[in-house]
Amino acid sequence: EGRSLYTGAQHRLDAFYPALLAIAIGLGLYLLAPASPNWLKYTLAAFALPGTLFDYLENNRVAAMLAAAPEAVDAEMVAAASRATVLKSMFTSLAMFILLALAMAWCWRRWRTGKP
Repeated sequence: EGRSLYTGAQHRLDAFYPALLAIAIGLGLYLLAPASPNWLKYTLAAFALPGTLFDYLENNRVAAMLAAAPEAVDAEMVAAASRATVLKSMFTSLAMFILLALAMAWCWRRWRTGKP
């Protein structure tokens, strides 16, 4: 039952979610980054990409395990999927932490200057 759920609706959602998350985080990073220099805005926005790439890698590895016969799934396949999950989590957390820090700095600047 779990296998059919993942290979159906969940797998289709996983085709879009990582990219949409990267767009949301990257746009937030770009918009909240200091106004200049411009290269800094693009660099900060790029922090959203590694998590997305590892998310797609994780999805591919999980799909490969689900497509394989149960006896064909070995420890290395599981470890490879797990590594992709850990890297996805680390990079996405880093991007979200930077986004949170930039949002807090933006709120602080607004509060200090008295702008609504």
